[in-house]
Amino acid sequence: MGRDLEIDVKEIYSDEGTLATFPPDPQALSGHPGRSGGRVVVKAKVAHGVLHVIAQGEGGGTGLNGRPRTDISKPGAAGSNAQCGFHDKESICQTLTKQQFVGF
Repeated sequence: MGRDLEIDVKEIYSDEGTLATFPPDPQALSGHPGRSGGRVVVKAKVAHGVLHVIAQGEGGGTGLNGRPRTDISKPGAAGSNAQCGFHDKESICQTLTKQQFVGF
């Protein structure tokens, strides 16, 4: 698999035969790149029948796991309180404490 193939014959007979560089849906091992299917050359003075040539490469392997995160940042400082905006309770918003406003 993954190498060049050259067939040079006087005569070739094929009854729906198949030459394949890899099995169906090939995939490299995890962390490895896929391999080339190589070059396929068929030379014959006379050919009989049907010969299927499937010259495909191999899909790359899945990626490796990333490094564990050790540089997790500390939470940032709290933001400023929101200001009362355009709503019908504007005057109430200014007088309620934070605890009272949460359930409002």
